[in-house]
Amino acid sequence: MMPTSPRVFISHTTRDRRDRRLAHDLAQGLRDLGVDVWIAPESIPAGAQWEVEIVSGIMQQCTHFLVILSPLSVNSEWVLKEIHLAQDRFESDPSFKILPLVVAQLDYYDGQAFITQFQELPYYRSAKQQLQAVAVALGLQNIPDRDERSIQEIVLNYVTNLIEEPDFADWAQQPYFELQVNSNPSYDIRVRLRTTSETGTQTPHQKFSVEQAIKHYRCMVLIGEPGSGKTTALKQLALRFAREFIAASPASTNEPVPIFVWLPHFTAIDGRSSYERILGLLEDAAQRHGAEIRLDDFELLLTQYSLVLLLDGLNELGEQQLVQFLDGLRVFVRQHPKHLVLISSRAYNFQMGGTAWPVFELMELTYPHDVEAYLACYLERESERQALLQILAENLQLRQLAVNPLLLLMMIMVYQYASGKFPFSRGQLLARLARGLLGEWELPTTEDVQRQYWLEDKHRLLEHLGYAMKDEGLELPIQRVREISQNAIAADPQHFASSNTARPSHYKLINLNDLMPIVAELLRDRVLVSASTPDTIRFWHQTLQEYFAAALLLRQSWSVFDHDAARHIPPATRKTARQTLEKHIADSHWHEIIAIMSGLVQEQAGEDQPTVQQEEVSRFVDEVWRQDKQLGALCLSNIEGFPAQQLDRYVAPLHQSIYRWGIVLPRLLPWLLLMLMLTIVWLSPLGILEQWVSSDETTALGLGIMVLLGGAATVLFFRLYALTIPRVERFVNLQIIQPHITALRHIRNEAAERVLAQLSGQIAYDFSIGELTRTTIENGLVLPVRDESELILMLRAENTRLQASQALADRGSPQAIEPLRAMLNDRDLAEVEYRSVIRALVHIIKLQPAHSFQRIDVVSQLRSILDDYQMDIGKRQGAYHGLLDLGITDAVPPERDMWATVERLITPQKPHRPEIVLFILIILSILIGFIYLLTH
Repeated sequence: MMPTSPRVFISHTTRDRRDRRLAHDLAQGLRDLGVDVWIAPESIPAGAQWEVEIVSGIMQQCTHFLVILSPLSVNSEWVLKEIHLAQDRFESDPSFKILPLVVAQLDYYDGQAFITQFQELPYYRSAKQQLQAVAVALGLQNIPDRDERSIQEIVLNYVTNLIEEPDFADWAQQPYFELQVNSNPSYDIRVRLRTTSETGTQTPHQKFSVEQAIKHYRCMVLIGEPGSGKTTALKQLALRFAREFIAASPASTNEPVPIFVWLPHFTAIDGRSSYERILGLLEDAAQRHGAEIRLDDFELLLTQYSLVLLLDGLNELGEQQLVQFLDGLRVFVRQHPKHLVLISSRAYNFQMGGTAWPVFELMELTYPHDVEAYLACYLERESERQALLQILAENLQLRQLAVNPLLLLMMIMVYQYASGKFPFSRGQLLARLARGLLGEWELPTTEDVQRQYWLEDKHRLLEHLGYAMKDEGLELPIQRVREISQNAIAADPQHFASSNTARPSHYKLINLNDLMPIVAELLRDRVLVSASTPDTIRFWHQTLQEYFAAALLLRQSWSVFDHDAARHIPPATRKTARQTLEKHIADSHWHEIIAIMSGLVQEQAGEDQPTVQQEEVSRFVDEVWRQDKQLGALCLSNIEGFPAQQLDRYVAPLHQSIYRWGIVLPRLLPWLLLMLMLTIVWLSPLGILEQWVSSDETTALGLGIMVLLGGAATVLFFRLYALTIPRVERFVNLQIIQPHITALRHIRNEAAERVLAQLSGQIAYDFSIGELTRTTIENGLVLPVRDESELILMLRAENTRLQASQALADRGSPQAIEPLRAMLNDRDLAEVEYRSVIRALVHIIKLQPAHSFQRIDVVSQLRSILDDYQMDIGKRQGAYHGLLDLGITDAVPPERDMWATVERLITPQKPHRPEIVLFILIILSILIGFIYLLTH
C-alpha cells in the first residue's frame, strides 16, 4: 500500500563532495517541508547491514527514487545497485516514481536505458532553486518564493553555505597552522615600502599574521613561492570572516562578507568593460559557493555590506587578461573603497602593472620550531616527529625544502608511506610523491577497491593532461579530458598497446569509450579532485600539475641532452626538440615547470654512469642558462650535488654584470654626461664662433651671448640629467641587478655567498651608487627570517655560513658566540668570510656586559689574531677593526708592523680598476679642453 505522504530515497555517491553536499542539502530542505527522506548513511541504523537496509528502503518504504547522476556516481558500485533495485521495484509497482537529476554530461552507464525513459529534473547551481524543482516534482504546495527573501537572508544563507562548502569544510577539518607574512619592499624599487608597527615606529620588515595584514592594509598583495600556503591562507581567512559574520548576525552589517575568487575564472566572464567583468567574476564566485544572488542583489550587497574579496591565482592570468583584470579592479576599488581586497600571486615574475599596493610575502617556516609545530599537526607519534627532525638536522638540502609547507607535507607523506633515501630536489620529491599516489603506496581508504590500471599508464595520461592544463586552465571538463587522453594514446601507441610486456597482466587497458573508471581511480588516488562543477576536474595541487607537465616536456626534449642522441635520433627530431624547449624557456609562465624539470633531468640521466649523468645535467643547465640566467640559477638550486667547480663558472658572469651595471656605471655616468655637456655646450660653439668673429668688440659680444646661452643650456642639461638618471637606473635595476642578485640567491654555493658579501660591503661605504640601485641591492640581500638553531646549523655548511653569520649578527644572538669563535680558528677560511665572522662576533659581543667572560675571551682571541704574523694581512686588519669597534684603543694596526710592511712591498699590488683609469682619462680630457679654451 503506497503511503499518502511522499517518502523519498536519495541515491548519490560519497566520492564526489558536490554530489554529497547536494544530496544532503536536498534531504534537509525536504525534511523542512515535511517530507520523509531516506539517505545513506544517516538513515541506516547503527550495526545494520547496508545491503539489506537499502533493499528494504527502496522496495518497501519509499514512494520516490531520486538519483543524482554525475560522472562519478554512474561508476559507483552502490549507485548502480540502487538503480537496478529501483528498476525491479518499478517493474512490480508502476506507481513508484523515478526522479533522475543529471548534474553533468555522462558517458554510457549500466542502467541508462531504464533511467532515460523518465523526465529529468532541471539542475540548478542554487540549492534553493534545486529544492524548489524537487518539491514541484513531488507535488508539494506552499513552497516559499525566493523573491520574498530579503538581501539579509540571502547573504546569511550564503555565508552559512560557504562554511559548509566541501572546499572550505575540508580546510576547516585540516590541522591548523598559522601562516605569517613579511612586508617585502623588493617588488617596488621606486620606494622602500615600510609598515607601521603597533608602537608607531616604522620598520622595513614587520611581521604580521595574514589576518592582521588584511585588516591593517585594506588593499594588499600576498605573494609566495609555490606551496607556501597562499590558497590555504585565503581559505582560512574566508572561514574566519564567515564565522565572525554569523556570530554578529542578523543585526550587524559591519562584519565583512568573504567572497573567495579563483582568478583564472576571469577568462570565462563576458562583459562590455573590464569593470563589468569584475562584477561578473564576483557574482559568479558567490554563486559557485551557494549564493542565490542576482546582479541586482549584488549591487545591493556592494552598497549595504562590506566585502572582503579574496582573489587567488593572479599569476595564472595571461598578459592580456592580466591587464584587463587590473584595469577593472582599479575602477572597482575607486568606486567601492570600503571593501577589503587581497590578491595572491606567486613571487616569481610577479607583476601588478603599476598598481602600487603594499606587497606582503608569506614567510618560510623556521627550523626547527615552525617545522616541529607543523609536523605535530600531521604526525601523532613523538618518535616519528623526532626521527624526521633528526634527518632534517643532518642535511642542509632537506632543510631548505622543509621550510616550504607543501614540500614539508610531501616529505611527511614520503616518510610515512615509503622507505629509503629522501630525495634532495623538488622535482625528485614530486616524482616520488606522484608515483606513490598512483600505485607504489597503499593509502588508507574507506573503500575496499583495488587499483585496476597500471601506474605507468596513468602517469603518461596525466603528463598530457598536466601539459594541456598549463595553457588551457587548471580546470577542464571531462569531454576535454577524453580528447587529451586520445591524443596521448595516439602519441605513444607502443606504450599503451596490449603488447607492452612491461605492463603486469592483471591491469586493464585504458578504454577511451569508457573513461570514467580511470578518472574515478585517479580521484581515489588523490591525484585529481572534482573542480567547481561536477563535470570538471583539476589536480590536487597546481605544483602536482606542473610536475606532470615537466615530465612530458622532458620526454619531448630529452634528445637535446641525451649523451647517445647523435647516434640513434635523427637531426630533424633533435632540432624540433630544441625549438620546443627554447619556446618554453622564453615563456615566463613555464619557468616553474622548467625548474621542476631540472630535478627530473638528473633522475632521467640515471646514477649508474655518474660521468654521463653529470654531462647530461650540465647540457640542460647550459641550454637554460644561455637564454635566461635567473631561470638557469633556479634550475641549479633544484639539482642535487651539482659540482662546485662548475657552479663557480655561473657565478662569475653574474658578479661581473652586477658590478659593471650597479657600481661602475653609476660612478662613470655623471662624468660621461658632464664631458658631453662641456663638449656640446661650450667647446664646440666656441670653435664655431672663432671662425666667423674677427673684431675684438664682436668677439666680446659673441662671448657674452655664448656665456648666456651656455648657462641656459647647462641648466636645461641638468634638468634633463635629473629626469634621465632615475629612468636609466630603474631600467638597469629591473633588467639586470635584481634578477642577477636573485640568481645568486638561488645558486647557494660558497662563491655566490662571497659575491653577496662583497656587494653588502660595497654598498655600505660607496656613496657614488645611486639611491635606487642601493635600495635594489639591499632588498636583494635581505635574508629570510631564520630560527637561531637553524642559523647555527647553517654555520657548518660552506655555502651558507656567510649568510648565517650576518643573520646572527643582526639578531644579536649570544648562542652564536662559540660557533663563530670556532670559525675564526679555521685558517683556510677566505678573507671575506673571516671579516664577516669577525663583524658578526663583534656585533654580538657589544651587546654583552662590559666585563663579561665572553667579551674578555673574544678580545683575547682578536689580539692573538692581530699578533699572528703568519696570518694574512687582510684577516689581521679585520681583527684590528674589530678591536676598535669594541673600544680597544691600544691595538696596533698591522700596517705599522715591520713584517707586514715588508709583505705589502713584496706582494704584487692589484691592478687598477677600470673605473679609476676612465676617471683619470676624463679628468685629463677636461683639463685639455680648458687649456685649449684659455690659449685660444
